[in-house]
Amino acid sequence: MSNRRNKNVCFAEVPEAMRAYKENLIKELEEYGWIIKELSNAEQHIEKAFEIIDQCEIVIHILGDKDHFNESEGKILEEQQVNYSVQHLKNQKLLSEFVDREIKIFVWYPKSSTDSVSEEKNIPEYLQRIQQLDEIEFLRTNYEDFKYNLLCQIEADAGDSEDEIQNEDNSNLSIYFLYDKADEEIAKKYIDYLKKKKFTVYTPGFEGDIIEIRQIHQNCIMKMDVVIIFAETVSLNWVNMKMMDILKSPGLGKENKILGKAVITSEHNGNALTLLQQGFDFFPLEQNSLKKKIIGFLKTKQLPDN
Repeated sequence: MSNRRNKNVCFAEVPEAMRAYKENLIKELEEYGWIIKELSNAEQHIEKAFEIIDQCEIVIHILGDKDHFNESEGKILEEQQVNYSVQHLKNQKLLSEFVDREIKIFVWYPKSSTDSVSEEKNIPEYLQRIQQLDEIEFLRTNYEDFKYNLLCQIEADAGDSEDEIQNEDNSNLSIYFLYDKADEEIAKKYIDYLKKKKFTVYTPGFEGDIIEIRQIHQNCIMKMDVVIIFAETVSLNWVNMKMMDILKSPGLGKENKILGKAVITSEHNGNALTLLQQGFDFFPLEQNSLKKKIIGFLKTKQLPDN
């Protein structure tokens, strides 16, 4: 068994209804430099499947859910390909002295309700068998959470060599990542990502009375080098008010120049924000590789070396 080359990821075949998810994720991974290998319906012989899987560090299986994929033949193929990945991993463990790291196997079953798989009634038997495999990471989430979790794990496993900025010190650039309480959960995913890249990130306060919260907000605008407004669910009025706060800051005595200001919201909202023309960068939430785009934006706003 040969050592696998770095940054190869294998995708198993998916039902037609799930193809858009697969293609979106492939595009995301390719932008990060991953090379895509695919198992097609034709690769049903285990030796051929092993040959493809052996080239990869990651294997991804996107399963069709009960609403999208009811054909028994397709379910058999899905389970078969998962088992190929698992069997290859088991073989690899037996020869662990000859390989530098084990493959990781991710299986995503889309979440279409608030219940977890284990709580649903009439779980298909083939899905129960897949869930019980210890060698896989089974993800039962919506697509965005699946993609976020997958990319975070891939990045963590790849280490510093995957991304050049891992070795750089970005702490001299202060960022005010501004969001509403309603968007806190999703906003924190981006904040954690920026902190992992060693940026200094400040966030709004939500504790205390309205005057204290407003003062924290004003202080962050007055002191930060970059301000990013993040809005997934809040109204356009909220975004407009925050943009106006930023634009007024020089008149309120802000000493250092704002090096960058940006808005992250939906494409629809962005088209309605006339204040974007006042020097704001705009990043639609729907954009592929959004985190990578944010990093690129921040890298152009770095303070000059002393």
